[in-house]
Amino acid sequence: MSAAAGPARPPLPGGQRSLSPAAGGALVAGFVLALVACVPAAAGRHPALAASLLAAAALLATWSAGLCLSTGLRGRRLALEIDPRPQHYVQACAQASVFLYWGWHWPPVRDAAVLIAAQVLFAYAFDLLLAWSRSEAGRLGFGPVPVVFSINLFLWFADDRFHLQLLLVAFAFAAKALIRWERDGRRTHVFNPAAFALAVFGAALLATGTSDLTRGQDIAVSQFFPPHMYLWIFLVALPGQYLFGVTSMTLAAVAATWLFGLAWFTATGVYYFYDAYIPVAVFLGMHLLFTDPSTAPRTAAGRLLFGALYGAGVVAGYALLAGAGLPTFYDKLLPVPLLNLSAGLLDRLAGSRALRRLDPAGSGVLASAGRSTVAGWAGRRARPPAADPGPAGGAEVAAGASRGFLARQSSPSAPLDAQPTRPGVCTVLRRGFLARQSSPLAPLGAQRTLPGVVPRRRLLGRVPAPRRRHLAYMAAWAAVFAVMSATGGVGDRHPGQWLPFWQAACAGDRPGACRYLAARLSGHCAAGSGWACNEIGVLLLTRPAVAAAAGEADPRAASAAWFDQGCSLGFGPACGNLGRIAGASGPFDRAPPGLDDWPVVLRGSKGPVADLGPAALLARACRQGWPDTCGSAD
Repeated sequence: MSAAAGPARPPLPGGQRSLSPAAGGALVAGFVLALVACVPAAAGRHPALAASLLAAAALLATWSAGLCLSTGLRGRRLALEIDPRPQHYVQACAQASVFLYWGWHWPPVRDAAVLIAAQVLFAYAFDLLLAWSRSEAGRLGFGPVPVVFSINLFLWFADDRFHLQLLLVAFAFAAKALIRWERDGRRTHVFNPAAFALAVFGAALLATGTSDLTRGQDIAVSQFFPPHMYLWIFLVALPGQYLFGVTSMTLAAVAATWLFGLAWFTATGVYYFYDAYIPVAVFLGMHLLFTDPSTAPRTAAGRLLFGALYGAGVVAGYALLAGAGLPTFYDKLLPVPLLNLSAGLLDRLAGSRALRRLDPAGSGVLASAGRSTVAGWAGRRARPPAADPGPAGGAEVAAGASRGFLARQSSPSAPLDAQPTRPGVCTVLRRGFLARQSSPLAPLGAQRTLPGVVPRRRLLGRVPAPRRRHLAYMAAWAAVFAVMSATGGVGDRHPGQWLPFWQAACAGDRPGACRYLAARLSGHCAAGSGWACNEIGVLLLTRPAVAAAAGEADPRAASAAWFDQGCSLGFGPACGNLGRIAGASGPFDRAPPGLDDWPVVLRGSKGPVADLGPAALLARACRQGWPDTCGSAD
């Protein structure tokens, strides 16, 4: 090489490309220009949206220009890795399916599509600039998409506060890049990026009492509008569960929450989450939020504990938030960072004497981490917990352990985490010979036990290969889901979403039933049901505890206001009750809902009633258990 050609550049790690500062700046500029292209559509919704996007584009452009200038002056080049990981695009496809189905039945999702696209573009540019500013390789794949989708499945800031939405996205990627630890011999991020950002921002909103800046409650409620939403979430999550082995976490989380709900109903006669055993937004979080395999335990038993603790965390979070009078839609967001921090501890617990025998992934060759595995070959008594070897299969793990053991024989002084060399033909033959010593007559495809390794007995029998174990978990989860669907544990017909159940529960003085009934009636009154206005007025007068819980110092004045609203909506008994309460006379009139009331009170927790014909409305009322409606439907 001639002197004019300059010094040779050091080779980059495999899969990475070297970019000049100008090329890197041009790549970022492409994302920034696409972000600016979203401005006209955003401006049609709210002027603040356009201002937020333009400010973000200006910030990214300035950052990129400064980075290119400083990098060029130092003669440094940028590294770029093309990294289309399956866990990213499979997760993104599942989330996109939820958006499409949800948006088909709730128009605000369709209206927000351009804003979600703008967040994805912002995330790509921000992630590249952050990596290059830290002298790391930027990654170009599908990574930003599932992070942004996860955030938008659970929290939107209002249009006039959209700059906080972009800050939320930036915080997620900054936390992923900056908060890291050493785990299993490699440096990785501690927290699930989307869940950590949602939890931190959620805690800040709760602390400042500014949850009204978001549409979190609307999101949680509207996700139940599409028919068969539980089934849709169950189906779209299956590919990722099979490929990445996270079914055990979902299964444990759902089962723990469902069993708690059954026990609560048995003890109290009411439902813990009122209109569902598991709210659909929580069910969505159990499939597409906390199941990031990178921030979860590695062992099978650890993942079961992880899922069960998430279910318990949701239950406890709901109780704490409801008891404090705070919005409860944060219950599915707050537990995840704490669980991410406990992932290593749960793996250690899974390897304890009490739980090790129940680990369905256990085997004689423990493959949770290279250092611990090779040390186990050296004869150490303490065996670490068995990890899920992943899609590659148990045979590949055993082969890897054999290579490490054989490599150590030729170089006993090599460090435990040294990379073994690729074995030659003789080594392969020797490895096969050693594996055959324990069972010379075993078929060639059978599970092997290498000499000197005594497999621990498991209560659950012989351990299947990872993919077969994933299928076993999925079969168990499908069976649980089928039972829950058949018994009303999940689905569109949970009795807790309909008023007749809560009327009967209130009449029976079941815990919290009258307070919840009053809340439902007030919502129906605000939606235009004069019958509901009259009912809540009567309820406040006949149930002083309900008025006290609602903070009504003067129940008669509060009831008069409800009667007046019901009268203005044309409900005759409310007009009569308004006159009686003014004259301090009673009893108060009540009557069944009229045809104008049925579309409101029959909605339950679902979307608007589609068929408004009298016969269809009365038939729906009959199915929900309203008295004296079944014969009227004919």
